[in-house]
Amino acid sequence: MDTKSGSKVGRIAELSKPEEVVEQVEIRTISASPFEYNVKLEEVESFFGQYAKYIDFKMGAESGFIRFDVGEATQKARAAAVLFV
Repeated sequence: MDTKSGSKVGRIAELSKPEEVVEQVEIRTISASPFEYNVKLEEVESFFGQYAKYIDFKMGAESGFIRFDVGEATQKARAAAVLFV
């Protein structure tokens, strides 16, 4: 409810079901390893940016997760069997 006018405020689009959200995230995410401990974000951006715009990169101990904005980019990166050096 809008507190100023007292009118109800609705959503433009219906929220997706949790299962659909998880599926969409998995379609657009790849796991990559190994990464050097001192890898720079700019290096990751430059390398994976050749496949498509990526949304985020999460780094673990020696592996990372790259989430792209579209699922096709994920498929291209996997199909290329990329090697980050």
